[in-house]
Amino acid sequence: MLDLLKWRAHPEKIAGCLSKLKEIDGSEIVKFLQDTLDTLFGILDENSQKYGSHVFDCLVHIINLLQDSKFHHFKPVMDTYIESHFAGALAYSVVF
Repeated sequence: MLDLLKWRAHPEKIAGCLSKLKEIDGSEIVKFLQDTLDTLFGILDENSQKYGSHVFDCLVHIINLLQDSKFHHFKPVMDTYIESHFAGALAYSVVF
């Protein structure tokens, strides 16, 4: 998780970090939900051609994770992030 959050320091590890995100315990992901989302959208903004589909898979994984009843109380965190903190300029063009 830490390698993903510090992706700019080791850009050669991005692909591996994105792949491993799905293996990280959900409680760790939701604990750092805003930072994780900022990281994913930062990677997307700077490397959309190379990592766009991997970032999209990670975002879908996180959204599915929030559907689990034990993480249900983190949905408002996601809503607040989308309404107040979201800053993924290229997210729209990659997804659509």
